[in-house]
Amino acid sequence: MQRKMSPVPNNNSLFHRRRFYSNKSTNLFFVLKGGGNPRFQTFLLGICLGLTSGITFIPFFDPECDPTHQDIELGSTKHQLTTYPPQLLPLNSDAEGQGELLEVERRSRRKREVVLTPVLLRPRFMSTELGLRRKLVVGVVLSDPLLLERIIRINQTLAHKVDKIIFFINGTSTEANGTIQQLRERGLSGIVPIELNVGANLTYSVKNREFVTNHVALRAIKYFGEKFRNQFDYFYLTLDEFYVNGRNLLESLKRISVKEDLLWGIPPIQTSTNQVARNHSCQLASGFVMSRRVLSILAMRVSRCYKSGILQGGKGGNLSECVEYVAPHLDCRIVAENQVYSVVSLETTRKIFHSGVIAIGPILTPQSFLEIHQKFCKARKVEIDIEIARHRSVMREMAPKIPKEWQKLHWPLGISHPIRPLNRFDLSHWIFFTKDSIYFQDQLSTATPLGNTTSLDAKDIDNVLEGAETFLRRSTFNHFENLKFSYGFKRFTPTRGMEYLLDYKDNVSGKILRIEGLRPLLGFIEIVPVPFTTESKRLILILTLTTNNKNQAVGFFKYWSETWNDHRRNTTNLIIVLPSPLLTPAEMEQITDIIKEFNSRDRMKVSYTVVKLDRMKDMMVEVVEKLGKLSLITSSSLLLLLEPNIRLKDDFLNRVRLNTISGSQIFSPIPFLQFHPNISEFKEIDEAVEINKNNGYFNTKDFRILSFYYADFLSLEKLGHMVSSQQLSLIQLFLRTSLTIFRATEPNLQLRSSYEDVKESDLHIAYSDDSLIGSRAQIAKILHSTGVL
Repeated sequence: MQRKMSPVPNNNSLFHRRRFYSNKSTNLFFVLKGGGNPRFQTFLLGICLGLTSGITFIPFFDPECDPTHQDIELGSTKHQLTTYPPQLLPLNSDAEGQGELLEVERRSRRKREVVLTPVLLRPRFMSTELGLRRKLVVGVVLSDPLLLERIIRINQTLAHKVDKIIFFINGTSTEANGTIQQLRERGLSGIVPIELNVGANLTYSVKNREFVTNHVALRAIKYFGEKFRNQFDYFYLTLDEFYVNGRNLLESLKRISVKEDLLWGIPPIQTSTNQVARNHSCQLASGFVMSRRVLSILAMRVSRCYKSGILQGGKGGNLSECVEYVAPHLDCRIVAENQVYSVVSLETTRKIFHSGVIAIGPILTPQSFLEIHQKFCKARKVEIDIEIARHRSVMREMAPKIPKEWQKLHWPLGISHPIRPLNRFDLSHWIFFTKDSIYFQDQLSTATPLGNTTSLDAKDIDNVLEGAETFLRRSTFNHFENLKFSYGFKRFTPTRGMEYLLDYKDNVSGKILRIEGLRPLLGFIEIVPVPFTTESKRLILILTLTTNNKNQAVGFFKYWSETWNDHRRNTTNLIIVLPSPLLTPAEMEQITDIIKEFNSRDRMKVSYTVVKLDRMKDMMVEVVEKLGKLSLITSSSLLLLLEPNIRLKDDFLNRVRLNTISGSQIFSPIPFLQFHPNISEFKEIDEAVEINKNNGYFNTKDFRILSFYYADFLSLEKLGHMVSSQQLSLIQLFLRTSLTIFRATEPNLQLRSSYEDVKESDLHIAYSDDSLIGSRAQIAKILHSTGVL
């Protein structure tokens, strides 16, 4: 039955209009039997039902889509969403009120946001991050641990050809520990003992030797997979009964793509004619190569062989059966990308030493390894000689075809040949000289005498003549006593350096012998040893308080507790020194109370010590001596002497660590001394000022701030520089040694003015040697305002 649509009512009542549109929307989902488009209506109905059911059931299947679920997982870290109740904000119609509303809303939104910053863990080595791998690692399974000499010969002939070599030995045998100890005493590393647990007492006899080597080989594959899977491209496993030509093996692997699943070796020999050929594994005795992907498969599945019972003692399981069981899709190939795995015996022919043979065996005596290796080396030498002769013939054929200016060989080889000048202005002229004078050195002089031996020209000529005489003595000229230097020439060319022509006259025959010399622009490469310094060195700060500067201690403690956070305290250690003769007991008690108060209130980790001075030496010299005797510092400690009116930054401490070198260099920075705040334009006392001539100056006469190693201080006493009768400062003592004292201006090191109040007497000594309290203009302005000027 077809349902007809009702017409639009004529009246404009609200009830009739709602009823009309309700009927119309209902008719959209009414499938008409005749007429209309039922497919569209069915499609629309399906979409609506799908959306409704999806919204309804998704929270039950995925808790993260549940709006009431408040746990967000990222890696292994959980973040809790914080919800805030709605706030009642004032309603303002003006622009300022709307700005406040927007700001409050922005702040609340910022609080609700969860900032997820995943930590990027960088690998330890760059090769791991870039995916760089070495080519080949070789594993040698030892069939008999008693054959110690064979192991050494294999290491001598193979270790220098491959990237790494490892020897696997049965660790359950009684002889294994003794063999490992003897090999390590001879400097042979890479010995890995394999513990076998097969439920039988295994001894090395002819009957079970193959059984044990198969078990060791399987454990070696598992060891390779656990230790070196991501470090090498290919893995080679063999017995110690075959000689392996490492060069031929490596050259063949370079021609095989690393993307290929490779199991390369000699397939096992079939014992029965009716047996189906199975090449899942290669012969262990002659060795086989596994790619990285094949090794990963075998290493992960080799334990299945033990669980299945294939390798249980007495059942005769071997390596081939295990590989067939865990990876039946693998096949041992003797040819891979036109590269043949060639294995021959000693009795085959002598021509094998000129071919690409990889393995030769079996070998019975250890001396045979060296003999075979020697024959391969001789064959390789013949190949190299043939290659050199071929290159020489090619060079002779190409010689007439090169440009004329390159046909002549110039001495010495490896240095640029003289450049032909384009015009006469580019011509490098020769300078004529004798032992006494230089002629026509420039356009204004004719002859310049060389009487002054300290001149550069005289030293240069003497050095060249000395080298020429040494050369003549070492050469075949036995009549050197008859030779006498007559004259010489020298010139400088920008491509070669300084060239020399020296003529010697033979007094007997009268002939002239010419020697050519060259001093290249870049001389011999020299490796200059540079001391190693680091910014992570722990620094010990020493602050000595006396009666003169005790009033500045409170300001320093306040600055230290506010600006010195825990990170800085982990790399530095502050020691407050209280010298007993220079401080009264009342002053000492007052300072200790202040330190304890800051330590308890601001957790300022500062230690203090009372030092009794003998007043026989400089104060700081005695302080450092007493701290060493109290075992507060060691010989490797890096010390920095401070003043209580100091203000410094982290950059300065890093420069102290880098510029102070043990046994080589002392660092004495030049601080920026601030003018008195009542005189200068900068009124803030405890803050760092801008480096400006109106705010202060760099005091080059201040040596109180000094950094050095305590070992260098101890060397002063060993050298006898610690004289008790002389009141020498630390800087004066270090000047007597061979240590370098490095000085430099330090903007991040500032000193407050030491004057508490400015008096008229201070203005008159404003330009004394020790301190300045203001610039000329500032002091003149104050004097003029007070009526002094």
